[in-house]
Amino acid sequence: MGFRFSRRVSILPGLKLNLSGSGVSLSAGVRGAHINLGSRGLYGSAGIPGTGLSYRQRLDSSSRSYDRPSVERRLSARQWEALQRRQEQEEKAQEAQQTIDDQWEQYQQMLHFWKPLPEIPSLENFIQAQTPRPFESRQPPPPEPVWPEEETKCLNELTESVKSQAAYRLLPALFAQNHAKTLFPAVWQERQPEIQQRYQESLADYEQQLKAAQTEWEARETERIAWLKRLTTGDLEEIKHTLTEIFTGLHLPFQDATQCGWFFDTADLISVNLDLPEMEQVILFTRKRLLKNGEIREVARHKVERNRDYFDLVTGECAFIAAEVFSYLPLCQALRLAAYTQRPKARETDPIDTYILDLKFTREELKAFSPETTSMHPFLVHSGGRFQVAADYQLARIEPPSWLNHEDIQNAPIE
Repeated sequence: MGFRFSRRVSILPGLKLNLSGSGVSLSAGVRGAHINLGSRGLYGSAGIPGTGLSYRQRLDSSSRSYDRPSVERRLSARQWEALQRRQEQEEKAQEAQQTIDDQWEQYQQMLHFWKPLPEIPSLENFIQAQTPRPFESRQPPPPEPVWPEEETKCLNELTESVKSQAAYRLLPALFAQNHAKTLFPAVWQERQPEIQQRYQESLADYEQQLKAAQTEWEARETERIAWLKRLTTGDLEEIKHTLTEIFTGLHLPFQDATQCGWFFDTADLISVNLDLPEMEQVILFTRKRLLKNGEIREVARHKVERNRDYFDLVTGECAFIAAEVFSYLPLCQALRLAAYTQRPKARETDPIDTYILDLKFTREELKAFSPETTSMHPFLVHSGGRFQVAADYQLARIEPPSWLNHEDIQNAPIE
């Protein structure tokens, strides 16, 4: 057995210095509980005197750490190239997935372009809108001169002018500043009227432009009020002109232009014959998916999903057109709409233009309809729409409505 050395020296009451072969440490505490600080760290211990039971725990850290020299792992050229390839593949995969997500988002926006529907005002709103609106200019008047700033600006320009003279180029800036101050009263006496004159000229130009803008505004207001009065009194020529403007001004998110025919006998009922886009032109039959190997694969979409998209798109288009008409024509209370699309002939006698929708929208029902809370199918059924939907949501052919046999059908292209 080897020899051990240990000695404890009391420094202060409750504080002792411990000397041993392993080093020097300090102990502080009372009987049954104390802490120890030494080369191995800070420890705390507690026990029950006379029982032999005690507990000891390190206080500064859970385990002792040792400094070891860092060892950097060096990659071989082949390993480095493999790492680079993996990073490039991951970046390409992220870009490809983002492109797929963006294309799908654009498709969803096209399907639901008609949400929310245009706002439909009441007849009272049209009458209230006939009140002349006051002219408000968006162009602010020219600012008045701020004379302290103008004086400072004039003095600075005068100082720079003096500095540029040969006699002051090699002198400190203070000499040029003092000389500029002596010249300032005479220069400012000439400059101040020039500034005031420029302001007066700008103010006169502003007032002239303001007067011209107000005159133009009042002319447009007079024309707008006259147009609203013609619509609210049932002027048939104005209704016809407005309908032409509505249909030629519609912008639909389809590649090909849509044809639309319309007619009316009275101001409260408008009839529309609508050429719908073909399903193959607007509905995605496949969806792109990114595989684990980074390749993009076209996956066929289910027939029910495709047909449901087409149903929502074309019925939403019809509701959008009806709401657009109601928003401009205050006396129109109902709009009936027949819609057809082009389908291949099953028989030689079959028409290419296949009617699939015969709908009727009323002003009040469409105004109360919310596409976010109510689906289109029950709304159209409740409003008396005529169409046939198969179990897979495909719209079947229906007979054209008899009201299409009208002598005066106006045709207009829709972009």
